[in-house]
Amino acid sequence: MNNRIGQEFGAYRLTSFLGSSTCATEVNWAPNASRIASPSRGNLSVWYAATGQHAVNYVYRDNLGISHQPLAIAWSPNGKYIASTYEDNVVLIWKAL
Repeated sequence: MNNRIGQEFGAYRLTSFLGSSTCATEVNWAPNASRIASPSRGNLSVWYAATGQHAVNYVYRDNLGISHQPLAIAWSPNGKYIASTYEDNVVLIWKAL
């Protein structure tokens, strides 16, 4: 892994978050910066920011059992919850682990 990506701008890669076969369209830091949330392959993935280790997936399945990828995500100010929105006009609030 090349940790010097963006070196001309003084940027260095600290860690990588692997495990999704789809493009991450959004990432959000938890308020205390300990975790990162990202939509991924029909679920909402949470990662430990310091290590890149996968923490948990939250999966929303509709009445037909089809999982949906979140369109947008946001942490609550206290970091205890994550809100996610979906294309079928659903907003879910998850208890963050």
